[in-house]
Amino acid sequence: MIAYQLTQEKRDQILMAIRDHFELERPYLKHGYSLRNLADELNITYTYLSYIINREYGMNFNDLVNKYRIAHMQKLMGEPDASLYTLEGLAHRSGFNSRSTFYRAFYKSTGRMPSAYARTMQA
Repeated sequence: MIAYQLTQEKRDQILMAIRDHFELERPYLKHGYSLRNLADELNITYTYLSYIINREYGMNFNDLVNKYRIAHMQKLMGEPDASLYTLEGLAHRSGFNSRSTFYRAFYKSTGRMPSAYARTMQA
């Protein structure tokens, strides 16, 4: 079992590597970004990485990526030139390929549809 092969110190190192990589490199903005990409970039086995994300974040890799994408989009929505883009355009700039995935992830993250959230940003 993977849990027995990783010390708490090693788990903490992996968590820090994931967080730092996501915050500094923003790989979640790449379309089609995958767990294998992250594993290669961090030089951590796919299996360990998947285990750590599921256990420590309490979500799967796609949910983690979408969480970062939604946070990025919310920042974009607050910028002065946000009105130049459609919601789908902002979603695309945030790494989403699919309109349906974007809407589903946004609602899951915020509890509101993107258009309702955008209206509160404009008020």
